[in-house]
Amino acid sequence: MSSPLSEPLSFDRVAAQYERTRPLPGEVADEVARYIASLVEPNEWILDAGCGTGRFTRALIKHHPQVTGADVSPEMLAELRRLQSGFPQPVLVTTDLRALPFPDAQFGAILAVHVLHLIADWKKVIAEIWRVLAPGGVFLLGYEDRSKSQVRDFYMTEGQRRGLLPRHPGVRNTHADVLPFLESEYGATDVETVSPPAWEWTRMVSIAAMLSDLDSRLYSSQWQIPETAHIEVMAATRANAEQVFGALDSTEHETQETRFVLHVVRKS
Repeated sequence: MSSPLSEPLSFDRVAAQYERTRPLPGEVADEVARYIASLVEPNEWILDAGCGTGRFTRALIKHHPQVTGADVSPEMLAELRRLQSGFPQPVLVTTDLRALPFPDAQFGAILAVHVLHLIADWKKVIAEIWRVLAPGGVFLLGYEDRSKSQVRDFYMTEGQRRGLLPRHPGVRNTHADVLPFLESEYGATDVETVSPPAWEWTRMVSIAAMLSDLDSRLYSSQWQIPETAHIEVMAATRANAEQVFGALDSTEHETQETRFVLHVVRKS
């Protein structure tokens, strides 16, 4: 008898604020969605696995008629419905990605962005994705490659130095771990990395807003830090920000450069 699955990490607590820490320009989301839609036939389904608040799901439904979003967090899906109110709604399913409630070969394309590092049983997630992906379909592993942040990275580095940040339970390195696993276990050798200039953007980030987000513990890596330790790390982070930027008024900001990257894995 197989052992029961451990409780998955849910982002219910930060659903309303989630996109503050993962901002995605609408025009970039549209370009990514347009590319993904070009990989499937009009009658094929696209799955956004671990869709969260639907940063990509909402764009995909504009460019393709058959889109499903799946996430373990009911509150994240509720936020997706709210943000998509008045527009075409994708099919949304509350589910653990390690036990997808779909038949074999259901989808022509499956997108997974910033999810495998959160799940210890990430190989089981891939097994389920591979099961519901149709032959000839594409598994799309996406991530945002962001420039360093003096404020956010200081907090995370200081927390790590003090032994406060937990290790991510899943897998982070797509090149070193996920792609070799897909090749060895599933014979997936047809891989293309895509990141055109239209998927790059620059934004100005308020220092005060970044400090507020950190103080509110919007990042999942902060959730297990004891309150007293969090207060100490925040004090050190503010002191460092003042040293670097001076008076922390509303005009102080960082410039952040980001590009979105997709690894396109074809199921032969």
